Amino acid sequence: AGQRGCQHPDSNAPEILIAEDNPDMRALLEFLIGREFRVRSSRNGREALEALRESPPDLVLSDVMMPEMSGIELCSAIKGDPTSQAIPVVLITSKAEREMKIEGLELGADDYVTKPFHPRELLARVRSLVRVRNLQKQLAARNSELETALTDLQQAEVQLVQTERLAAVGELAAGLAHEVNNPVNFALNAIRAMAKTVEDLRHFADE
Repeated sequence: AGQRGCQHPDSNAPEILIAEDNPDMRALLEFLIGREFRVRSSRNGREALEALRESPPDLVLSDVMMPEMSGIELCSAIKGDPTSQAIPVVLITSKAEREMKIEGLELGADDYVTKPFHPRELLARVRSLVRVRNLQKQLAARNSELETALTDLQQAEVQLVQTERLAAVGELAAGLAHEVNNPVNFALNAIRAMAKTVEDLRHFADE
């Protein structure tokens, strides 16, 4: 309950999770952000955290002062969880909430927007952070591909070394067999020669 969605025409557009308890401000944010991004919204930090755990967004845009769970507490929960800490968090503050803004930044908030804000400024900040987040995802995917390729290369190298060792063992065995066969053949030839000589002497004696 309390969540609304503004589906952007492009279903592949990045998704922004909005946490705002004021219905008018929430509707305004949904309208502004929904012109460029897919939007989900929640009435407070607790609902936003539940929505985030169900399906991680590309960015969280949160008011600071909210019931049940404030934007500061939401930011702390997001940045304190290894599974969500990479998600950018933008806090919306008022001029009177300077201390909370500083606290939010200390907790890991990626940016803040001060009310009253210009729509273009808000979109520019969100757009910039989403772009950075997408680049991080691409880099992580590329690193994963490189790690997989490195693992495959290492396995191929191990297999090649094993094949070369087996070939070397085969060559050694063949060499040893050749060396062993040489004296054996010599002895066999000598025995055959001796047998022929004995047979010739026996034949001579009979005559």
